[in-house]
Amino acid sequence: MAHPSESPAPCRWVTKAANGRRQDGQTRRGCLWGPRQWSRRARSQLKRDPASVDFRPKDGPPGGDSNGWNDFRGEKRSNETHASMTDPESRLARKGPGREAKLSYVSHVLMENRNGFLMDILLGQADGFTERREGAALVARIGGGRRKTVGGDNGYDATDFVQACRAAGVTPQVAPNIHRSRRKSAIDQRTLRHGGHRASQIVRRRIETIFGWLKSFGGIKRSRVRGLERTQLAARLAAAAYNLLRLSRLQPLEAGT
Repeated sequence: MAHPSESPAPCRWVTKAANGRRQDGQTRRGCLWGPRQWSRRARSQLKRDPASVDFRPKDGPPGGDSNGWNDFRGEKRSNETHASMTDPESRLARKGPGREAKLSYVSHVLMENRNGFLMDILLGQADGFTERREGAALVARIGGGRRKTVGGDNGYDATDFVQACRAAGVTPQVAPNIHRSRRKSAIDQRTLRHGGHRASQIVRRRIETIFGWLKSFGGIKRSRVRGLERTQLAARLAAAAYNLLRLSRLQPLEAGT
């Protein structure tokens, strides 16, 4: 049986942004960080353009036909045998079973649940393990002295990610992967029975509105630059713009509160 940290999870995706500090004179009926912070992580696919024209065999063009580079009929393509000639850091990935595989990056987003701020965004390569690796990096960067909680879907239910959360003083409240065969949940029953876990699973769906805005208005659905570093910068600029719009919709802090 494959260990959770050894079996690649389905490719999903996420993104990075502002620092999430409380703004003077503005809040949304409460402080930004409460006694128990419910943070939330998710991911989304960020496609490269073009997707397949520059995805060629690593050992060079096939012999004979000069047009063979663009003819993929009957040819099995993978990240082990092929690579992008214009953006070598991108990887071929699909969002789900039956979906078209495209050259992509994986964006990971950390959202503050009380006010919906985009706290952090991080991009990684679509290698099947980026969720746990980049997810642990986001959790490790969460500041503050109080113990916090982080929610997420079952793609983050892996031993290495759960251990990284607990080492950082963060309680993982991710969805258990009980519906996936050959994988055992790393979340204990005590955490699953807690009311905070159920609340976190309900609130975590709000992050989809962030992804919708970033893709529809932030321009990160399809990368316009090459390389992981430049794509990361473009995603952070879009995330910062989202936080500015979110900040403009906050209610003024009432006197005496």
